Amino acid sequence: MRKPILLFILVGTIFLCRGQEIKRQQADQLLKIVQQKVTDTAHIHALLTLAEFNIFKKGQLKTDLDSARLFIDQAKRMNTKIKSITAYGYTSLVESYLARKIKQEEIAKVLNDKAIQLLSDAKNYYHLGQAYYQRATYYNPYDDSGSSKVLDLYTKGIEAFKMTNNVERQAYGYKRLGEYDNAVQTTLEKLLKSLALYKSIHYQAVQEVYDLIAVAYLYDTNLQKALSYALLALKTAELDKDTTMQLCAINNHLGLIFYRKHDYKNSTFYFVKALKTAETYNDVNTIYFLCVNIANSYLNTEQPIAAKRILQQVLGKYPAPKNDMDLSRITNELFVKIYTKLNQIGNGRPYAEALRTIDLKYKNKLNVAKLIEDNFIMSKFYLAAQSFGQATDYMKKVKNCWPKTALLTTGRRYIP
Repeated sequence: MRKPILLFILVGTIFLCRGQEIKRQQADQLLKIVQQKVTDTAHIHALLTLAEFNIFKKGQLKTDLDSARLFIDQAKRMNTKIKSITAYGYTSLVESYLARKIKQEEIAKVLNDKAIQLLSDAKNYYHLGQAYYQRATYYNPYDDSGSSKVLDLYTKGIEAFKMTNNVERQAYGYKRLGEYDNAVQTTLEKLLKSLALYKSIHYQAVQEVYDLIAVAYLYDTNLQKALSYALLALKTAELDKDTTMQLCAINNHLGLIFYRKHDYKNSTFYFVKALKTAETYNDVNTIYFLCVNIANSYLNTEQPIAAKRILQQVLGKYPAPKNDMDLSRITNELFVKIYTKLNQIGNGRPYAEALRTIDLKYKNKLNVAKLIEDNFIMSKFYLAAQSFGQATDYMKKVKNCWPKTALLTTGRRYIP
C-alpha cells in the first residue's frame, strides 16, 4: 500500500467539502423567499439551500432531516414546471447529501454522479465543484486504488471553482491535494498555494494548512521548520477559538516534533493537551494513539511505571471496541515495551504472546513497517528474558522485512 505524506493528521476524512456553513440568519432570509408565491430558479435554490442547512445543522434532530426532505420535494415539484438543468443537478447533489447522512452510501454515490453530469451540462461550476469535492470523499486517499481518484476529483473541483473565481474553494482544494499527496516537495507546493490563496482573501482560519505544512516538514525530518509551522498553527487556532479535533491534531504534531527532538518533557506536555481534546469528543481511537505517545515519552525518560499507569487508566475508562485489531495491537505492543523496561518478564509474556498472535493472524493486513516494529520489540523482550534463540529469530524477521520498505516512519500518528 502506498503511504501518503500526511497520515499523522487526526481529524479524519471530511464528510462534506462545503464552503462557509449556512448561518441561522441566512436560513431565516431564505425562508422569506420560499414563502413567496412564485416559481423560479431563485425560489428552488432557496429551498435546496435550506435543505442543506437542515442536513448539516449542528445538534441535528430527526425532524431536521424530515424538513430537508420536504424542502427537496418542494423544489422537485417546482422544477417540473420550469425544467431547469441546474436545478435538477443541484437537487441530485442535495439528495446525495441526505442519502449519505442516513447511511445510504450506494444511493448517495449514484446521486452524486448524476449531479456531476447534470451540473457539467448546465455549466453550473460552483455546485459542480462542490459535487467533485464531495465525490472525492467516497474514496480512501490512503489506498493505491483510491488515491489517484481522490487527487483527480479535487483537481477537477479546483478547475470548476476557477471558472467562478471562487478563491476560498480553490484554496480548500489545494489543501486537500497537499494532504493526500505522497511526496514532500509537491505536498509543500500545494499547501503553500492553498495558504497564498487563503491569505489573498484575508481568510483567517488557516490553522489546518499550517498544521499540514508542519507535518510535511516533520516527515522530511526538518524539525525546525516543522516546529515553526506547528506553533503558527497553534497560535492561529487559539485566535480562531478553535476547540475542535483540529486543535487535538496540532497539539499531537507538536508532541511528535518535540519527541523527535528528544525533548520528552515538552512532547508529554503537548500530547496531554491533545488527549484532553480527544476526551472531550470521546474519540476512542485517538485517545488510544495519544495514550501510546504519552507512554512512549515516559519510557524515554525511564518512567515505565508512569507509562503503565496512563495505559491502564485509558483501558479502564475507554474499553477498546471488540475485534479492533489496531487498538489491540498497539496496547499489547506497549505493555511488552513497559514490562521489558521493568524487566518483569512473567508479566510481559501474555502480552508478547497476544502480539505474536495478532501479527500472525493479520500479517497480510499489516504494512511492513508495523511488522518490523513489532518484531524489533519482541526481539528486545526475549533478549531481556535471556531467550536468545527467540530473540535471534525475531531479529532475523526484522532483517528479512527491512529491504521491502524504504520509509519506516510513514503513516504513523503515534510513536513506535
